[in-house]
Amino acid sequence: EIEKAWKMVDTAYEKEQRAKETIQSLKEEIGNLSRLVEHGAGLSMGQEHSLNDLLTMKEDLTRERDQLLAEVVKLRESLMQATNQKQETERLKEEAEQNMMQ
Repeated sequence: EIEKAWKMVDTAYEKEQRAKETIQSLKEEIGNLSRLVEHGAGLSMGQEHSLNDLLTMKEDLTRERDQLLAEVVKLRESLMQATNQKQETERLKEEAEQNMMQ
């Protein structure tokens, strides 16, 4: 029976050693996975920062576009007024020339 007890002790010791090796291996794997997650999160944060920069740039460009479109509308209105005024002036000039010839 003593031999059986020693065999059981030896078997338990071997199992304990394998368990310790497995635990150590798993700890290393956890460390590797943690580093990968941190690296992946870093990329995500960088990508998020880039995305926020792009969204801000888009908002700025949209605002600038809207201002330029409003300016184009005002310039077209001014051009129409100037064209109408020129036509009216030319009509009055021709009318005055006709009156002078009579």
